[in-house]
Amino acid sequence: MKSGKIKFAYEGKNKSENQDITVADGRWLADLLVQLTDKQIEDAFKAANYSDADVKTLSESVRERIRALDLATKSPNARQ
Repeated sequence: MKSGKIKFAYEGKNKSENQDITVADGRWLADLLVQLTDKQIEDAFKAANYSDADVKTLSESVRERIRALDLATKSPNARQ
């Protein structure tokens, strides 16, 4: 985090769109995302017709990113 903003490790298309996300916004989003069950995340990928192996891999990745956002925005070092 830098000056109350979240710095994402993302270098893809439209990266400029995620440069003004505040810690407070990240905390708000994390509070919502942590409520998703593993089944709900898996069902989203199943609905997109991913293979069972991909559903497992992608779901685990999404869950880990949710955990990372949750931890980063709870941190005492996170500037509100």
